[in-house]
Amino acid sequence: MFNAICAGFYTTPEICKKFLYTNDVNNPTLLFLKDLKPHHSIRKVVLICFTIMLTVAIMLCCYRRSAKRQMKSQINT
Repeated sequence: MFNAICAGFYTTPEICKKFLYTNDVNNPTLLFLKDLKPHHSIRKVVLICFTIMLTVAIMLCCYRRSAKRQMKSQINT
């Protein structure tokens, strides 16, 4: 199917050229994975994880404060 899609282009894209000239017809997804290059550094991943964890912690604190206020108002009534 991928071969048929690639054959439909007037000018063949680079990924199609790589697929059409290989003998690995059974697993064309490996050709896509070979072109992947890591664009993220370890610092960036750690920073994103830290930011997500900090956001979750802040949301948890806000939820607990809200729950305490709601519980106090229910106890007072």
